[in-house]
Amino acid sequence: MNHSGAPVAVRDWGSRPPIWVEVDRGAAPVDIGLAFLDPGEREAIQISLLRQADLLLIDERRGRLEAERRGLKTIGILGIIFAAGKRNMVDGEIAFHRLLRETNFRISTVLEVQFLDRIRKRR
Repeated sequence: MNHSGAPVAVRDWGSRPPIWVEVDRGAAPVDIGLAFLDPGEREAIQISLLRQADLLLIDERRGRLEAERRGLKTIGILGIIFAAGKRNMVDGEIAFHRLLRETNFRISTVLEVQFLDRIRKRR
């Protein structure tokens, strides 16, 4: 959230999160079985396992597959957008396009078409 490429609103929110947000600074022991993942995915999986998390937000495919292999339930940002759209909290298509336009989130063309089809079928 504090990455220089993140939108200003995201960086601001990350620097002053709401009281209900708990930041864990990576107190998990090192798991060499996760060495093939980026540090963020490694720590997210390790902390989720330690805390017996109900759900892990993770988008990177290799990390998601490894988390699921270890018994964690996962969701990605597209899953959150879809669920929020289903509950009429957001317009899923608008949220998706903003995600692509205003962040560094990237997906394949195939996944983009599948996601938009799924969103549009829900209307």
